[in-house]
Amino acid sequence: MKMIKLACAAFIGLALTATTASAARRTFNLDYRGQDARSGQVAYLKRDIQRLYGVDTRNMELIGVSAQVKSIDRFGSVVVRAGNSVSERRSVYTRPGDWINPADWSYDNIQFFGPFYDSYGEWTLEFSGTLMKVNRVTVDVEDFARPRPPGPGPRPPRPPRPGPRPG
Repeated sequence: MKMIKLACAAFIGLALTATTASAARRTFNLDYRGQDARSGQVAYLKRDIQRLYGVDTRNMELIGVSAQVKSIDRFGSVVVRAGNSVSERRSVYTRPGDWINPADWSYDNIQFFGPFYDSYGEWTLEFSGTLMKVNRVTVDVEDFARPRPPGPGPRPPRPPRPGPRPG
């Protein structure tokens, strides 16, 4: 009976350790509202996440990016760069009349799937080709930041130990 209790306690301890060490998946929505993007321009995704959401992205790994983009003459393309990892270049497919239409359905939804293992540098969405518009970008990440343990918080510092007395 004692062995069963020990085995149950060990299993519960392992389960608690595994849940606290796992990463949390988060999604960030960046709304660019049909902003123009020319060839060679870059959207800095990590910088925009830090600015809009106020989160620390140092312990995050990029998992995927979904972008709503349209091109004026269907000759545009987009690529995601995360640190030293670069995705494959994706072409933008929209109909000729979609350029002047502001509706969400007039944008091409381009998806990039990761994980981008070397995503500790800058995360960018790079445009090439002709004039394009960017509506929304959804960024999926794994957050590896250590969760805070429940409780009142850190302890106050200990008072200094008495040293030798002068004289």
